[in-house]
Amino acid sequence: DAVWAVQGERYPQFTPTHSLREFATEFASLPPGAREQGSPVALAGRIISKRAASSKLVFFDIEAVAGADGEVVKLQVLAARGHYRGSAAAAGDEAAAAAQFATVTHTLRRGDVVAVRGFPGKSNKGELSVVPRELVLLAPCVPNLPDARSSSSRLRDVESRLRARHLDLLVNDDARRTLYTRSQVIRTLRRFLEERGFVEVETPILYPSAGGATAHPFETHARAFDASLRLRIAPELFLKQLVIGGMDAVFEVGKVFRNEGVTPHHSPEFTMCEFYKAYATRDELMALTEELLRHVVAEATGGNPAATLADIVAQAARGVQDALRRFTTS
Repeated sequence: DAVWAVQGERYPQFTPTHSLREFATEFASLPPGAREQGSPVALAGRIISKRAASSKLVFFDIEAVAGADGEVVKLQVLAARGHYRGSAAAAGDEAAAAAQFATVTHTLRRGDVVAVRGFPGKSNKGELSVVPRELVLLAPCVPNLPDARSSSSRLRDVESRLRARHLDLLVNDDARRTLYTRSQVIRTLRRFLEERGFVEVETPILYPSAGGATAHPFETHARAFDASLRLRIAPELFLKQLVIGGMDAVFEVGKVFRNEGVTPHHSPEFTMCEFYKAYATRDELMALTEELLRHVVAEATGGNPAATLADIVAQAARGVQDALRRFTTS
């Protein structure tokens, strides 16, 4: 409330001039101790740490996710009383600016989302920083933000992480990175198939009968038709109908639902990709699938695509062998 009172506005609108990544790229060449007061900037990020050197010098570290690759960019905020101007209400009033500086730097804490209006600079040790003329609280973090690195943090427990996914994503880089990697995999997969003449389609999720695989479906009831419907267990039959209808190469990336067991590696609701191509032989589709896997892995990980694909194929082969062994011995 103290910061809101200083600002005179709750949850203010804010438009940054740079992302943290753009700021770091543009001003990386500044010399140690530099103060570029002629280059005003406006940045935003979440506070991840706070260090008070004195009542007139407070350091904040802020971070933000940059771009579709999910890279987390961190930046130091070097809050010095001598450069602070405060809100418009304190314009030209040194005493009011000093009071605002003391209130804001004392009140802001880890987890708060803040805006920084100021100019670029570097500390005497050469760390790129933004020197604020004004610090604005955009959204407060009301509960304490857990620290995943702490041995006492409840978010080190798997169940707690799954029950509070928003906190898990905030404090665990690996959890957040997984979602960005998944997004990149889906984009790459779509682009790969589209570049080879495939058309993406959407097929029904609700249908009177569930076919295309052997699995127990989820059932529901449509009041508009007074009819029982089932959630699809595979898009296969619909895609084959499209091929029959003259669409020679089609694919779909979508949810399927199978009312069966749950394990750490299997969910009743999951995403599936199926593609079909007229006139293609089994060997051609196998080769296309291997090329697809190789390309997706290379794009998503930047690793050795041949070696990584070999690991995937080997793991898949072991899974098939295990399934056959269970089937033949049961």
